[in-house]
Amino acid sequence: GETWIAEVLLEKLPLILPDVTLYMSPNDQSNMPFAHLLGWIENPTQGDIPFTHTLKEVVVSYNPPVVTVFNVKEYGRRHLRTLEYTSNMSLCLHEVAGEPYPDRVGGVLAMSGGIPMTTVSPEPSLVITRALTSEMGTQTLIPSRFMAGLIPACLV
Repeated sequence: GETWIAEVLLEKLPLILPDVTLYMSPNDQSNMPFAHLLGWIENPTQGDIPFTHTLKEVVVSYNPPVVTVFNVKEYGRRHLRTLEYTSNMSLCLHEVAGEPYPDRVGGVLAMSGGIPMTTVSPEPSLVITRALTSEMGTQTLIPSRFMAGLIPACLV
């Protein structure tokens, strides 16, 4: 069944996202090459600003076992991802900020990178669109920071 997800996350999750409960879609993930899980962490309090949370998306790959953590950030009333952590830099589609360090996930030794516990705060955003022709429809600019980890770095 879906025990492969628990096996990959068993030792790693308490280290990278302590006290975070992850939720998975009710669909059967048994034969999927990867699984998407969501959870959130509470942001530190900043004076009179009320409590806010940072939504985390965790992508778990089956073979080889890799854990990738994204922050889900609201940008122009759209929710987009920013890459924060990967357990295997050689299989990640973008370079993660910070110094890489040796790590083991699911028995596989690899170079991990990034800081999975980063938080995001609300900030202003602007959506830029254009309509060149009716055949092409409306095009929307997506900043490169939201493409990191989703497509190869050479295309960002």
